[in-house]
Amino acid sequence: KGDRGHFSVAGMARQLKYEPVAGSPDSTTGFAATVSGLVKLGERTDLRYQATGGEGFGRYIGLATVQQDAMADANGNLDALGGWAAYAGLRHVFSPAVRGNVFYARSQWDNDTGLTGFGVTRRVQSAHANLIWSPVPKLDLGIEAIWGERTLESGADGELIRLHTMARYTF
Repeated sequence: KGDRGHFSVAGMARQLKYEPVAGSPDSTTGFAATVSGLVKLGERTDLRYQATGGEGFGRYIGLATVQQDAMADANGNLDALGGWAAYAGLRHVFSPAVRGNVFYARSQWDNDTGLTGFGVTRRVQSAHANLIWSPVPKLDLGIEAIWGERTLESGADGELIRLHTMARYTF
């Protein structure tokens, strides 16, 4: 931590175990490392970021996708799936009552299509821009534009475009 922001490093190691109905159990190790932080770019603007990479950590990524941690082959041997995920966002306070955010997020996975098939997610990415107005204390009114894209291992992809509104009163 410092006057210009903060920086954090985290790691994880875990055992993944597969116990088939018939056959011998197998296990493998999952691991991941994360760096994250916030950099102040003046009195009213900051940059926020996080990047994670490793194997067998898919369930811990919250980018609106479900990613498996590992797959078992026909012989029951377990393989941890690798990948990475990251986001970066810019926050700006326009006035005491108005603030906005712009950010981009992406995750990408190293699927073994021999095990997973071609219908699983290879990559997900999204961009968001919002504006939040607080007309009185404890009340926030906001609007957000979102673009997202998901690409499967087959190469098929789909796009999402949304406009969200929100109202929040904090007790």
